[in-house]
Amino acid sequence: AVRDNGFFVGEYAPAPYAGIWVYTGTGNHSLVVGEIVDVVGIYKEYYDLSEIDVPAAEAYGQALGAGMWTGDLVPLEVSASVYAADPEPYEGCYIKITDGMMVYEASNNYGEWTAESMDAPGMFVTFDDYFFDPIALAVGDCFDGATGCLTYSFGNVKAIYR
Repeated sequence: AVRDNGFFVGEYAPAPYAGIWVYTGTGNHSLVVGEIVDVVGIYKEYYDLSEIDVPAAEAYGQALGAGMWTGDLVPLEVSASVYAADPEPYEGCYIKITDGMMVYEASNNYGEWTAESMDAPGMFVTFDDYFFDPIALAVGDCFDGATGCLTYSFGNVKAIYR
């Protein structure tokens, strides 16, 4: 996933702890989804979000494209129960929550919404609109799984639906 101020990167084989947010500063990269990258920066916890901070490495910092990945971009599949029990291993990772989900709480002023697992009733996942314009969601809307990157902001672990 790519924004003007950074991007998520992950290792080839999806696994827990195999992804991280790379902060580049606004407008300091031209990378696209699927690009292989060479990153040099400083590891930080920014408000509890693990990241590589490229500008903090000053003259040594870089985020360079090294060609396009020709394979499939495969998410790490995880159930809502496993995710909710300990989301930390999935922070920064490209994941697919495999459960059927139902919107429990519609989008708030921060572009967040909550869905309940239909496979594990009582298990809730918070989603965020970080990479797209908010979509119109209504309580009771259902969807079959969700794919995106896991982040942490405003005191909550969130899956970024794409």
